[in-house]
Amino acid sequence: MGTKGEMPDLFTEVLSNHRQSVFYLSDGNARADVVLVADITRKRGELLISSERRGEGHVMSYEHLVECAAPAEGLEYTVRITHAAEIADVYRGAGSAGDDKKQDDVKRQQEVLSYLREGRRRGASEARFITTPDRAYVRYVIRGESFSNPAITKEQGEALQNSLYNSMTDDAGIQLNRAIYQDANLRREFAEKAGLTSARISTFPLKHKTLCITVRLFAMGGVNDMNLWDAPYTDAHKRIFKSWVRRRRGGVIVSGPTGSGKTTWAKMFMEAKAEHFEYRQDWFTVENPVELELHSASIFQGPLPVDHQDDEDIGPAWKRSKRALMRQAPRGIYPGEARDEDSAKFVVDVSNTGHFALSTTHTQSADAILSRFEHEFGVHPMLLLDPAVVIGLMNQDLVRTICPDCAAPLRDHHGLFKDREDLARVLEWVDGDKAMVGLGCENCAGSGSAGRRPVCELVDTNVGYMKAYRDGGATGARLYWIEHMGGRTKMMHTRELINAGLVDPRHAEVDVDPLDHDRTTLGIGPEFGFAVETNHGV
Repeated sequence: MGTKGEMPDLFTEVLSNHRQSVFYLSDGNARADVVLVADITRKRGELLISSERRGEGHVMSYEHLVECAAPAEGLEYTVRITHAAEIADVYRGAGSAGDDKKQDDVKRQQEVLSYLREGRRRGASEARFITTPDRAYVRYVIRGESFSNPAITKEQGEALQNSLYNSMTDDAGIQLNRAIYQDANLRREFAEKAGLTSARISTFPLKHKTLCITVRLFAMGGVNDMNLWDAPYTDAHKRIFKSWVRRRRGGVIVSGPTGSGKTTWAKMFMEAKAEHFEYRQDWFTVENPVELELHSASIFQGPLPVDHQDDEDIGPAWKRSKRALMRQAPRGIYPGEARDEDSAKFVVDVSNTGHFALSTTHTQSADAILSRFEHEFGVHPMLLLDPAVVIGLMNQDLVRTICPDCAAPLRDHHGLFKDREDLARVLEWVDGDKAMVGLGCENCAGSGSAGRRPVCELVDTNVGYMKAYRDGGATGARLYWIEHMGGRTKMMHTRELINAGLVDPRHAEVDVDPLDHDRTTLGIGPEFGFAVETNHGV
């Protein structure tokens, strides 16, 4: 293959020039995976390597040959990891620096932004860019339900996916790999153009070498700017919130499924706490990634300093963050979502240091937070079950509210239930004379709903509750909470909203759970749910 200094033997000159640049291309097996782009006049070059093939023998061999031959030509070059499509463009004579390529990149970015803006306008929580073997489409998740846009070609879809991940994220130089899971954040300039505070990007390889890229949309304005005290929670809920706001130490953990409003609630809570202490107590966040814009002079947001290309760096990154945070002397810390052992232990450890900590996670109930932290994340029970360390647990969902323009009494529309067993279950668990249904109209596009509101359950922990968990697990703690602390489950809250005519029972069973969920999981009937309110659990 030639010796050191024999540049002409190592490269084949491209057939065309562009702005006085000559492209030297590789031969043989490496031809589709690596290329050296060189400006002969300026003696500058760039070695492009496919992210899908980096580390393979023929690519490493070619990289070594360039390293040996370039000095003899007086050529200085840099290495850039890219995708195979760009290398193919170079072989076609386009080149990454060509005007046509730049214009095409801008065009694709504008197409991606148009889809993101449409999702923002329609109130979507996620936008999915999906390719299949024969087509592609964009799918929006709106109020918990998914809707597809008209299909486009597979080639168009792949071009949108490449543009989104390769040119519009914070992680410059990290290229889309369709065979692995990848995560990134939408670059701030693009988020703002789409009307978003931020957007989280996650890839999921599908069968037949296709791909789904989900973009989590965090919209500017709207519910994200709502005050905690104006949000549609009950007075009993807000009494618990106020008790947590006043606390100087301990941890509060809020849970729920994806898109349940956990992060929005955390934002409102931190801003309420900052206001309560007259902005004289500083909060620091360590988020992976940063998701929301917080409006307070006393809240300082930062990303987790982790190498996303090194799976082993996540644990050390949390340790580095903890040391750095302690030197900042914060009063409150928000580490975002507890999604693994390292982040969960970080939350509890910070709560045990005399600071206030707030975090989110994914569980189906408030009590299950303890179970997940102990058994999945490995947090030691001596810390986890100390009510001075974990002071509050919360779980919530979002349920659709009835469109006021087409709301009608349930008693007059039993025929909407195609299954008589479904109707019988609903009438057993709610007041059939008070419940309403949404018939669908022009104002709600036939959905029968207008907006969403939270349904939740809160536990203000105490010694008795923690002992009940230790002795009987999450179910034992849940029963203790209901029987001895006046706790009301998320389904009890949902039924109250149905009886108030605010929520269609059909929507409730889709958005939350079947109305008899408490009987199935706890063995309690419809008579529960109207217990006297206390200051411990609602």
